[in-house]
Amino acid sequence: MSRKKPSKPLRAVFVADLHCGSHWGLTDPSETNKYSPGKQIQERLYREWQDAASGPWAKPDALVVAGDAVEGQSRKDGGTHCWTTDIDEQVMVAAEMLRKWKAKQIYILGGSGYHVLVRDSGLSAEEMLARNVGAVEYPGQDHIPQERRKRSGIHWFLTFGATTVHVAHHVSISRVFHYKSTPIAREMMQAKLNDPMRRELERMYREMPSTKEHRERLDNEVRAFSTKVVIRAHGHYFWACDAGGTLGMTLPAWKCPDPFIARRDPLGFGHLGFVGMEFDGDSYRYEKNLVRIEDIERPPHTVIMG
Repeated sequence: MSRKKPSKPLRAVFVADLHCGSHWGLTDPSETNKYSPGKQIQERLYREWQDAASGPWAKPDALVVAGDAVEGQSRKDGGTHCWTTDIDEQVMVAAEMLRKWKAKQIYILGGSGYHVLVRDSGLSAEEMLARNVGAVEYPGQDHIPQERRKRSGIHWFLTFGATTVHVAHHVSISRVFHYKSTPIAREMMQAKLNDPMRRELERMYREMPSTKEHRERLDNEVRAFSTKVVIRAHGHYFWACDAGGTLGMTLPAWKCPDPFIARRDPLGFGHLGFVGMEFDGDSYRYEKNLVRIEDIERPPHTVIMG
């Protein structure tokens, strides 16, 4: 009698805050001016990205991009923080970066309006990016013709096997180091107390026939669809809260501090890199792959001898 082969674990890679177009963000350095103030940063970030995309987490089942894939037009700084303010060019560079992973599916989340919206047009650079890379359609558009459906959205529930992950870009940021767990812990608590997936299952309970078979199936779906992992970005640092069965994390970025960030928080800290997750049934594990910003963008330092 042949035995059914066990299913392979699902692998997902989570990246955020690429800020393609910024002097200090992810890009192909061959595209930028040789006098770009972030030239050395671009070269190192590009090498790190290529190593990551061809390393152990290459060719994932899903590549999830949690916002701010491009820098935008840098309006408050007159475009001086960008090597290009052409949104089409930024989108093409971001698409080139994402394709390096050779992911089976790509999911695009929306980021900060300042970065990803084109002036006051309502045009979203991340929707342009999602169409460019053939990202997965955003749910809830069955009534819309296929050619007009969006391929990006503000937040997304993704169920890998029997584990549901909620992904969005925005999260509060605490500058107090020992309170940095508070914003992501609050998101985790909100997922527990106000989980839309749980309400959806309650609706299914009400509408489906009350038979033992249906009840058992729904009981299994409750365990699978209840949000177990909450992922955010925006902070440009990695932080994780693991509360025994519920995980929350803030993703690292792919941008070093620009003058705006340095003015606001010159002694702040951050991380570059990505998070890989493996899902096997209702169990999961995560692996952080981090680079300290200080290792790529050295702090300005002069030694004055007497």
